[in-house]
Order: sequence, then C-alpha cells, then structure tokens
Amino acid sequence: MIFDNLQTVLDSYTGDLPVKTRTATVSLPLQDATQDVRINYQLRGYVATEKGTRVALVVHVGDTTQVIDVTKAATAKPAALSERLESTRKEAAKSAATKRPQPVDDDFFFQFSTLVPAGNTHKVTMFLLAERDGTDAARAYLQVDTLDCEIQPAKK
Repeated sequence: MIFDNLQTVLDSYTGDLPVKTRTATVSLPLQDATQDVRINYQLRGYVATEKGTRVALVVHVGDTTQVIDVTKAATAKPAALSERLESTRKEAAKSAATKRPQPVDDDFFFQFSTLVPAGNTHKVTMFLLAERDGTDAARAYLQVDTLDCEIQPAKK
C-alpha cells in the first residue's frame, strides 16, 4: 500500500501548535480465511527533525501496540533492525530523561509480523506524532509512505 498524504508536519511559524498528530487505519478483510495466517509487514517512511522537536510513530496491530523510534529506525539497516530495537529500547528508557533527541533527516524502515486467527478481519492503525518545546519555532516532519504486507499460512 502506498500512502499519498500520511504525514504530520510542524511548521516554524509562531502560530502553529506545538503538537501535531495524524492517524490511519488499514483493514484487511480476512474473515473468509479458513486457517490462521501470518502477516509480515514492512513499514517505510521519512523523518526530519530539528533541535527541540520529537516525533513518534505508534503502530497497533491485532492485540499489540508498538512505539517505533523512527530516529533509530532511520539509522538501522533492515537486516539488523530487530536486534538493534531490543538493545535501543533499554537504552532509550535509561537516557530519556537526560538526553535530548538529536536532529535527523533520513528515510526509516521497520519490520514486524503478527498472527491472525482464521475468520478474523485484521486492522493496522498508525498514529503519527510530532511535537516541539513550547515556544521554539523548530520544525519536524514525519511521513509513512509505504506499508507492504506478505500474507502466509501460519506454521503449526
């Protein structure tokens, strides 16, 4: 699936709000499936932040919600992403209170998968967030441009 306008933008003019959000839900009609399926996803996009701004991408799939650190996903290679996420989650939790995010300007890539029981409709909801420190005029941009999925029979 290619998205044309799934983005959130913080502009630099003074009257712009310090927080912007955007949501989208994609539904896969799998209610006629006679067996469980595994869906592997690849999510791609672009992120640009300036000093004093932060972005987040929250993805809700089935009964799982993940907060994706797109600044880490922007610097990770796809093959090593799952290993880096595990270690960076712990690092981020320890340093969140003391370390300010560094500006980033890059594409990001994230992989995840889920098991869908037979006969269910499957939904993916994405929540994009961009925020800045109250009075700063810094800009931030977060865009999801592609959500690819591969549906396979679940291995028993």
